[in-house]
Amino acid sequence: MIRLFKGRVCVSVFALMLVLIILFSVDSVFFIVAILGALLHEVAHLIAMKLCGAKIIRISIYPFGADIKADTLGLTYKEEIAVALAGPLMSLFASAVAFLFLHFGTYIYVLAFAVSNFLFFAVNILPVRGLDGGRVLFSALMIKFDVADAYRIYDYISTFAFGLLCFLSLFLLWLSGYNLSLLFICCYLFISEYARQKLCYG
Repeated sequence: MIRLFKGRVCVSVFALMLVLIILFSVDSVFFIVAILGALLHEVAHLIAMKLCGAKIIRISIYPFGADIKADTLGLTYKEEIAVALAGPLMSLFASAVAFLFLHFGTYIYVLAFAVSNFLFFAVNILPVRGLDGGRVLFSALMIKFDVADAYRIYDYISTFAFGLLCFLSLFLLWLSGYNLSLLFICCYLFISEYARQKLCYG
């Protein structure tokens, strides 16, 4: 990891390599449009955290996403839901605005921005551990149930939703013949969750 701004921002070397490879590809503008959507998504999380009084500790940027580490111990579960929802709702709003803009003409990059933001929303809202939807689900369950029941229900729903996401990733690959984006996300979620369990339980 490359540390910037006194370690408050960490960038994966693999993320930089991926950016450089894609920037020199033929359709680099589409990648920049997608990155812009991802930035809007993460900025929405940051704004929501600040509004709820959370202190930002570190922002880590990975090849297929970003992670914002913040001191959220003082947040209520409802505030955590608001923070988690901020990103997907921003993506949905940006997508809606872009689609409305298409009424004035067909602009390929505006269409790409609209579609990529809608995909950010659609994937992140899924109740999967490691995604925003998973955080919303967990916080909502903690409001309604005791800790043991909340974790049990969360594990069942998250596992089922992850299986559905894996199926959709394979279907997308079969349908397109080349699109590995969802499959990469599934692999990233699986590896990051496995690493988390190893750290927590040894």
